[in-house]
Amino acid sequence: MIEAIADWGFPIGRLEVRMMAFDFLKNRNGLNNSKVKMPGDDWLNSFMKRNKITGRNASNIKRSRSKLGVEIITDFFDELEKAYELFGDIPPLNIFNFDETNLSDDPGKKVVLVQRGRRRVENILEHSKTSISITWCGYASGVMQPPMIVYKH
Repeated sequence: MIEAIADWGFPIGRLEVRMMAFDFLKNRNGLNNSKVKMPGDDWLNSFMKRNKITGRNASNIKRSRSKLGVEIITDFFDELEKAYELFGDIPPLNIFNFDETNLSDDPGKKVVLVQRGRRRVENILEHSKTSISITWCGYASGVMQPPMIVYKH
């Protein structure tokens, strides 16, 4: 369940796992609910070791950015191939790459639990704090445009 929730883009942390275990124990049939206590850190560490789970810092991304996938990238290269077939030889000054990066105040990182060996962990957020965008453009001929800096007004 921990892995499935992480795959959906909403990984859970140490406290959430302990709370899930607590709810499970509390709702089990035939158990005296008044004696059930929240599992401690020792239990969680043993659980993580038994199930090959580790803690990772999740990257916070907006929901709109989480939609990028293999299909979108494949479609892009299919369209690029069609453009080459349609227009033939394209001059290097007409081929460019435009990119941007954000500098933002960090909305906070959260250590979440995932299967051991998982490299990329993302935490989808509805919003993020303020940021500054820096964009640049380079041509296939080797010419670079000066960077453009965009501030939120």
